[in-house]
Amino acid sequence: MARIFISPDDGCLRVGWRLIGQLLLYLVFALAVSALVFPWIPEGGAYLILEELVVLVVLVGSVYLARRFLDRRSLGSLGIAWQPGSVRQFLAGFVISGISMSLLFFTFLGMGWLQVEGFAWQQQAWSAILGSLGISLLVHLMVGFSEELMARGYWMQNLAEKLGLPWAVVLSAALFSLLHAGNPGYSWMAFLGLFAGGFDVAYGYARTRSLWLPIGLHMGWNFFEGAVYGFAVSGAQGAGLVLQRVVGPELWTGGGFGPEAGLLMLAAVGIDIGLIYLVTRANKLVFKCVYSQ
Repeated sequence: MARIFISPDDGCLRVGWRLIGQLLLYLVFALAVSALVFPWIPEGGAYLILEELVVLVVLVGSVYLARRFLDRRSLGSLGIAWQPGSVRQFLAGFVISGISMSLLFFTFLGMGWLQVEGFAWQQQAWSAILGSLGISLLVHLMVGFSEELMARGYWMQNLAEKLGLPWAVVLSAALFSLLHAGNPGYSWMAFLGLFAGGFDVAYGYARTRSLWLPIGLHMGWNFFEGAVYGFAVSGAQGAGLVLQRVVGPELWTGGGFGPEAGLLMLAAVGIDIGLIYLVTRANKLVFKCVYSQ
């Protein structure tokens, strides 16, 4: 019976049970927080920050406990240990996503699939705009950190121990996409787009053995997509610097879910992968990261 739960190779809990344990911890924490904390968070600008802070604590807490007591390893071993070059990795990912999202925006514009109706500074004071951008940066940083720690950190790296990195990338990308199944407008195209996006950030990890580049990619994509160019971010519609309306074919643009659900998402992933390769090809051009278990 012990062999069902314990691997004879290293005497540790088997990978499948570790993943189930982390998911159970996450569900228990999420249910407790939903009942005890969320009803007391006031609506308004601070709501988004407090909401994402709570989600961050839930996700990081579940991963920390699973990594510490089920894996018997440190949280930093997942690739978030601070090293020389971590800031450069993070900023490189942020800039790469900004480039690919800018190319998507101007492609939509050039194809006539997007109508620009104005700009935020025509309707708001710059103090309000800068405050909104600051909130967006903080929210997307928390989202990028927590989701990458779980998806490309705990899930993918545990699966890689058992199945190897290629299968781990596929399965973790599928789980990451399904994590958004409750978002407005989620469809099979959204599943495929987010699944492809999983390969994008996984490649960033594979090239650096660190999560800081994937976190920068994730944060930058969401920030430029929503706060700058005004697209829906995985089904969540908000106000950006550009006030626009998508009018092109949903198959290509993603419609109300955002560009992740359109076929052009595949082109954006290809651009990201090419840029990731360029900045990491010598492993010293931007950073040199040595990751150890």
